[in-house]
Amino acid sequence: MQRFQRAEWFNYGRWVQPPLSGCFWSPWYAAKSVKETFPGITFHPMLFLDGNSLTKISDKHAMIEHIENMVKNNRVNEFIERVHKVGTNVKQNHLDVLVVKSNKMEYLETLFDTYQEMAGFWWMVLQLADEVEAYILSANPKLDPKEVVKQVEALRELTWLEEQSADVKKIAEMIRKINPEITATEINYHFVLQNESVSDAIREHVKKYEWFGTHHWSGEPYTSAKCLEEVKRAFGKEVSHEKKNPNAKDSMPLLQLMAELSFWRTHCAEVTAKVVFSSRPRLDKMANENSLTYEQLLYLSSREIISYLKQGKTLPNKMPERKEQYGHYFDEDGVDHLFLGNELKQLLDQMVEKHETNVKELKGQVACKGGIIQGTVKVVISPNDFSHFKEGDILVVPETTPDFIPLMKRAKAVITDRGGITSHAAIVSRELGVPCITGTLKATSVFKSGEKVEVDAGMGIIKKL
Repeated sequence: MQRFQRAEWFNYGRWVQPPLSGCFWSPWYAAKSVKETFPGITFHPMLFLDGNSLTKISDKHAMIEHIENMVKNNRVNEFIERVHKVGTNVKQNHLDVLVVKSNKMEYLETLFDTYQEMAGFWWMVLQLADEVEAYILSANPKLDPKEVVKQVEALRELTWLEEQSADVKKIAEMIRKINPEITATEINYHFVLQNESVSDAIREHVKKYEWFGTHHWSGEPYTSAKCLEEVKRAFGKEVSHEKKNPNAKDSMPLLQLMAELSFWRTHCAEVTAKVVFSSRPRLDKMANENSLTYEQLLYLSSREIISYLKQGKTLPNKMPERKEQYGHYFDEDGVDHLFLGNELKQLLDQMVEKHETNVKELKGQVACKGGIIQGTVKVVISPNDFSHFKEGDILVVPETTPDFIPLMKRAKAVITDRGGITSHAAIVSRELGVPCITGTLKATSVFKSGEKVEVDAGMGIIKKL
């Protein structure tokens, strides 16, 4: 067994996902995108244990030191340009997978290689964003967090999902103009079929955002029925025509950096979701050729798939032994380590802190204000948990990603372990007007699905009832 010391590691949270997704995270440090963003700094592999994302504390300290040096030497703007350039290149390389003609093996290798680059850049951004936000608030104690949010939101580039939400509101606005007297409940398939312009708008919208709601190689496609439900929710709401001001010159450079990182921590998820979903027909075909379902294919790592295919071997079904839980580590020598059974259990006992279950109250940052809310908790840490979420539940997650948005739209409140006032959960919650508390550190461990809680979305306090 690999030798690990808990004191050397920091757990960023738990995101349960199948190996085809999960095994990309440990080698984040080896991505060219990370090395180009942080030349001269050597990071380390992630230890991924049943979704727990453990990174070296020394990597965390290296990022903090880098932030301090940037500020001291007035090089923040230079770093922003580098992040933007690297992110744009990594994004384009990944999207190019969809337009470059190639045979099966070339396609798979390019898909996996460019996804690995996205995953490395993505994980780097997630870590760095947390540290930059913490630095801004600690170095500027008189700076109102509301002002941080205001400036970051003004500076940040729009994500695809914000554009998707705006498009839904425009379709609702179109319907209102066609029939000013219509109510949301009257917007149905019959109405859509009777109005060609609405039908065309929904069809084009679904085609453009067919990947919406998918993530980590899983999830169901966006459909006309789902779009229609969103239109009904948006009906009666005003379309915001407020212009962002990405060229503001009066904001401090660190806030501009925060805006850049805030954009990429969501946009990386959007880009990978689009590319992977568009690749599913090829992946489905490959699974069928090996007598596997698509879900069974997800329980092999990308490196295993390539290795088996190059050797001319049939892809095995590893789902039964890996579905319950697994661990992964990609060491500095380029060796894959997959942990199962007793070895995984020992590592989890050794490396993952057990939170006290008798905790009755937690506090976090208010990302979107609201009143006193009572409701039923649903803890969602895996795509398999999505189907259990009901309208009006209180969503408790490690940190939201784009696939959580359909749940967030139905949630009474959102609570996260990780992230701050400029995280994905914070941004989307403010867009939706859903009360949100971020950065509780251990909400997914303290609260259990089915428990009743009271959320004070003004003070940032969650209590068990």
